[in-house]
Amino acid sequence: MQHQIETVRDDVESASEQVAAICELLAAARGTAVHASAITALLLPVSRKLSAAAGDLSDHLHRSQVVGSKRC
Repeated sequence: MQHQIETVRDDVESASEQVAAICELLAAARGTAVHASAITALLLPVSRKLSAAAGDLSDHLHRSQVVGSKRC
């Protein structure tokens, strides 16, 4: 279970780094037209990664609650 939490943490850190890079890219493009489709293409993988991490965390919390309730 600890491995799963570490994986979620790594995924969130990676997504954070990707968002920061996208922000830097957009800041550098100031004054230049940036198409919404390009921004979507950059953000969609980050969104998927965060969604997967949230699902993994939810699964972990659910399993922890089930294990905890069996101990009572």
